[in-house]
Amino acid sequence: MIAAGLAVAGSALWLTLVHETQSGTEELRHVLRLVFASAMGATLLRGISAIRRRARRRTRPHPGTTTIHGAPAGAPT
Repeated sequence: MIAAGLAVAGSALWLTLVHETQSGTEELRHVLRLVFASAMGATLLRGISAIRRRARRRTRPHPGTTTIHGAPAGAPT
């Protein structure tokens, strides 16, 4: 999934930078494509870095929630 995401971000950047913009298209759209494709790639790379450092957050169940079996979340099964 990460490789596919990086491929999408890379191809979006490549298509935005290599192909000429058509007449009548907005400059804002071009800039937004660059921003969002760069942000997507940076977020994926930060995720890879966090996984390699094992810096994942542990999640706790929200108080009052139950499991699919009806037991309170966090209760021994």
